Amino acid sequence: MQDVSMQSYASSPVTINVGGKDARVLVVPGAGINTTDLYNSATTLLPENAVYLIDDDSGHIIWSVSQHGAALNMDAMQFSINTKVSLVDHNYDGHADLFYVIDTQGQVFRFDIHNGAAPGDLISGGLLAQLHDPSHPAVTRHYFPVDVTEVSSANERYNALVVGSRVMENPDGNAVYDEVIMVRDASVFKSNDSGESIVPPSPVSRGMLKEVASSTIDLQAGQYSGWRLALNTLQLTPVSAPVIINYQVLFTAYVNNQDCHAYLVARSLIDGEQTARHNTISDERMPGSLAEIPERLVDKTVSVLVSEKGYPSLCVGELCAPASVLRDDEGQVIPCDSSFACLAESVFGMFNPVQRGSWSIDVER
Repeated sequence: MQDVSMQSYASSPVTINVGGKDARVLVVPGAGINTTDLYNSATTLLPENAVYLIDDDSGHIIWSVSQHGAALNMDAMQFSINTKVSLVDHNYDGHADLFYVIDTQGQVFRFDIHNGAAPGDLISGGLLAQLHDPSHPAVTRHYFPVDVTEVSSANERYNALVVGSRVMENPDGNAVYDEVIMVRDASVFKSNDSGESIVPPSPVSRGMLKEVASSTIDLQAGQYSGWRLALNTLQLTPVSAPVIINYQVLFTAYVNNQDCHAYLVARSLIDGEQTARHNTISDERMPGSLAEIPERLVDKTVSVLVSEKGYPSLCVGELCAPASVLRDDEGQVIPCDSSFACLAESVFGMFNPVQRGSWSIDVER
């Protein structure tokens, strides 16, 4: 790797079991960006279109995946990977079970970690989704890291993957090609004869995603593998990575015009539709799911802070508001006073944390 200029998007150290022995590892994507990342062009620089598992103590490479010359070779890994990987511990045993990664052409890969196996059999995986839009001109593309959460319904169980794109002609251009996409990965909870989950042989394509700008998905019908929200009609350009909070997808964006208004955007994780507000302050372009924020905060990460009393607040940088509906001492709902506050309280809605000392104990004799 010493001959190639690389950026570091290493994960925090995680624990996996290699050959019966626990190891702390870093999961490191190649991360390079150069002219080969223009649309429909592959890179031949091996360190860039690769992912490495590195021993956190010794610095040795335990495992790698790339197009060639790696422990696992995959023909589809032709493009640079310049975002952090998304690690998942499905059974909460302290060992990472799988990770997702997306390259500069919107290809999403899933890699399953077989804890306890030898290095040669440690990880398997494949191409899960191809999200790029070939109808756009040749522009450099940037995809935010994949955010993941598990969803269980009456009929199915799946991992919901959310990713946003930044696709612009130039930073000052008026053309907007940006999207926010949710992909359902149900295969991760299905297994083969050996009891191992496998990636489907055919990746999810854009044709398998429902456009949700003006329609609703019936997940039970099983017609679609997710949804796609095109932001061009709204002239919104995402700035922060979409994050999943309580089955809502939230991200910051701006309108690329002379006023350069900044917004917090919220959509339902399940169907991509607008977030329902308890106290709606409408917006003529995107009612119910758009809240104006100060321009200086548009590049800040969306997060949730929890107070000592157990009540959550939704924050964009230092701008925070209650993430649930609040009541006064008489039990009456306190109205929200801004579009941001109204959108924030809809994340958890009627939220009432159970606190110590608020219940009594009876002993049955």
